[in-house]
Amino acid sequence: MFRLSKRFVLLNVLLAAVAVFLGVLLVRDYTRKTPLPAPPAPRRAQATASPEETPASTGSDEKLTTFNVIVAKHLFNPSRSEGGPAPTAPAPPPPPKPTLLGVVVDGPKSRAYLEDAVTKRVLGYRIGDSISGGRLDKITDDKVVIVRPDGAVDVLLRDPSKPKPPAAFRCVPTMKSVPSHCAMKFRFW
Repeated sequence: MFRLSKRFVLLNVLLAAVAVFLGVLLVRDYTRKTPLPAPPAPRRAQATASPEETPASTGSDEKLTTFNVIVAKHLFNPSRSEGGPAPTAPAPPPPPKPTLLGVVVDGPKSRAYLEDAVTKRVLGYRIGDSISGGRLDKITDDKVVIVRPDGAVDVLLRDPSKPKPPAAFRCVPTMKSVPSHCAMKFRFW
């Protein structure tokens, strides 16, 4: 049969004694009746209020009447209103500005080529045509003016806030000499 050393037997007896002791403490705590705390003393009504306390009490009364509106009416009733003005929904933002890609100025035949920011389509527009929630009012050589309900919008051909595109250069190779930047360009063609 399997035999345990005296140390293990002594350790098991000691652990069993601790378990029994803790069990007795638990049973005693659960079976003992605990007295309830004494009820708080009733508040005494003050016959006279000091002048400093009067505004505080009226302020709390005002807050109480404000919050009583919540419980006075059904919370989820769609016709419920607190009597104040109904909050208005914010106005929808105006449609985005189109991008001016080109202009042909020829008196009454002038055309502006605009890319609609929503549909990403490029179309030619004349004065009086509608675009981006407004009407095309004026075409000049570097901008167009669109009149919307929220005001006039200038659409520039070249926006000064955006960097200018690099100037294009042409390399015309000759048999005598080819500039190095043109040679690099022709290698990749």
